[in-house]
This record gives sequence, C-alpha cells and structure tokens, in this order.
Amino acid sequence: MLARFLIVLLLLPVLGACSLTPEQSAAEALSALCRGDADLFASHLTSESRRLFKGLKTESPDRFTCTKECSPTAGVDRRAGPIALVSVDGCGDMPQLVMIHENGAWKLDLFSTESGLPQDLGQEDGP
Repeated sequence: MLARFLIVLLLLPVLGACSLTPEQSAAEALSALCRGDADLFASHLTSESRRLFKGLKTESPDRFTCTKECSPTAGVDRRAGPIALVSVDGCGDMPQLVMIHENGAWKLDLFSTESGLPQDLGQEDGP
C-alpha cells in the first residue's frame, strides 16, 4: 500500500506536465528561461530542439540568459491536430511560437516557423 502511494506521488509531476495546454507550456518555458532555469526550459522543448539547445548552451552558456524581467502570457492563434501557433506577450518583441504535441505533452519546436506550417492550420481541436 505504501509503495503504491509513493509511486503515485512520484508520478504527479509527470501527469501534471502532460495536462498543460500549448499556451501554458509556452509561457512556462519562457518563464523558466528568464529565471535562468535551463533544465526546465529544455523540458518544454521537442526532442530535436532539446538537442540543439543543449549543444548551443554548451558552446555559449551566457547566450541564454535574460537581461530583463519577463512575465509571459500566451494565447493560441491557430491550432490543428498536434500543431499550435502561440503568441506570447510580456517578454518584449517575441515571434509566434510553434508548439508540437510530442509524447503526450505540448513542446516548443525551435525548428518550425509560422511560414513553414500548413496553410490550412485552423482552430481544430487537437490532443
């Protein structure tokens, strides 16, 4: 009985992260980056983006340090299936972010841009 309770306690953070919406995941990722929490930021990246970020961070650690306070709020502009285009306010001039549903969670994709998304990306519900 105690073992089951401990397993549930260990899984709660994982289950909570899976339930974030695209805009919540984007805002949490940017907040983490602005606080200097590179590991939490990386956890909100797609697997390919995470490899790129870790490589770039190894080469130039100071490159990913915020120089100003950031309180991001995000909203979904367009969404279709496993892709969402998210706008962020509260962090200065910020491009729209592409979020991809990967392994049960919404992740920031550093390789995708709005211009590379399907033209029919609409307001459909996704995962």
